[in-house]
Amino acid sequence: MWSSIFPLLTDLILLLFLAIPGYLVVRLAAPQVGRVETAAAAFPLGAGLFSFILFLLSWAGVHLRLTTLAVVYAAILLPLFLLLALRRRSVGSSDAAQDEGPHEQLSHKVARRGTWILIGLFMLVAAVISLGRSYTPFDASAIWASKGYGIALEGTVFAARLWGAHSLSYPFNVPLLISVFQLADGDLLPGSKLIFPLFFGSILMGAAGFWRRLGMSYVWVCAGILFLGTLPEIFRHATYGYVNLPASAYFVLGTMWGVIGLAKGSRGHLAVAGLLLALGSWTRVEGILYALVIVGALAVSWWSLRPGAFPFLWLLMPIAVIGGTWLVFYRTYGVGSSQAGSAMVAALARWRLGDLRLHSIRLIFGYFRRELLDTGTWGLLFPVSIAFLALHARRLFDRSFPEVFSLAMATLGCGIVTVGLFYVGSYARGDLVGWLTRGFPRAFFPAAILLAILGFVVAASSGRHRATQGSP
Repeated sequence: MWSSIFPLLTDLILLLFLAIPGYLVVRLAAPQVGRVETAAAAFPLGAGLFSFILFLLSWAGVHLRLTTLAVVYAAILLPLFLLLALRRRSVGSSDAAQDEGPHEQLSHKVARRGTWILIGLFMLVAAVISLGRSYTPFDASAIWASKGYGIALEGTVFAARLWGAHSLSYPFNVPLLISVFQLADGDLLPGSKLIFPLFFGSILMGAAGFWRRLGMSYVWVCAGILFLGTLPEIFRHATYGYVNLPASAYFVLGTMWGVIGLAKGSRGHLAVAGLLLALGSWTRVEGILYALVIVGALAVSWWSLRPGAFPFLWLLMPIAVIGGTWLVFYRTYGVGSSQAGSAMVAALARWRLGDLRLHSIRLIFGYFRRELLDTGTWGLLFPVSIAFLALHARRLFDRSFPEVFSLAMATLGCGIVTVGLFYVGSYARGDLVGWLTRGFPRAFFPAAILLAILGFVVAASSGRHRATQGSP
């Protein structure tokens, strides 16, 4: 029995260690943010930043072994603790939400407890299934796990050239996290599978904190978490070991932090948003497109509702540093084996000849229209969200509630990027229908999750009530 418990305890401690740097970054950037929002961003930020620094060191020739990981972790943590200690001062009253206290209505008290119980149960069930399933789904074992174990065994990210599929054309965020578990305890359970339920939980906690900040009651928040947590395809991916859900966590959390940052004029929120979006580009090869389109969508909403200088720097600088660094590596080593690169080359060649393939666009939208009511994939996501938006369409353009319009623009932008990627990819794939069936739902995760969050915002908020509350 101890032989099973000890690796689990080791892995749980390792997950906590990966979250600590992210927690400190949030406390430094936005010290008044509530506990739930901080907890939601902590693991995605900490894990992504740690893996990116390991990548830079490996690219520079440093051999990755357990002692290297320990030294790098200490080198990250100590400066963050020192900066936090130097910055610690009285920051006035927190902007975090306050619970209703002793006079809180019983229904709200039950809903508040139910919210956290639901999030915990969803994560626990996903974790049990994830560990039991191991890396058996095809992409999980053929790409991400194989590369992670290869990096750990050879001590370099260049091991990914031969380990797993697609050579060096995919970002190393998830493979390097897997290699951390392999180096720490041999990934016996495999404990690295726990990162996927944790990214799933980060989305749920982030949504709960975002909804509370916008003034939603716990009754609505609890209903929203139940709705999000039971979306079939998204829950399945919390157990698979594919990187679509981790990447979506970065884009969804980054969007929500960016929306709040613009509404509050908070540079700290925008800096965290930029980091999250940048780490999304460090997780999926097309992630840089999603990150830039989300920034563009936020800029459009800013200029539409209150024209003025858009704070590009705080959002774009992390994307330029992290996403730009990865693009240099990708251009140098990975583009030759990249499906995305070959698709773009093929599309450009056909466009020059006037071949626009409009039938591919019709096919993509036709497939999407049929999928809207597929309860086995999406549950009731689209009927419920579209009904909420149709019934409360005016709130999308309420200038006193700019968060709604900003979120709607980001949702639309993510959807357009997904359709655009499949349109471009159609030039390099003969079986577009088969590719849509296999890949479109998981590629649509960022837009789908944001759509659900947006639907509950417009349904639950009065539009006139812009609460200044944050997460509890």
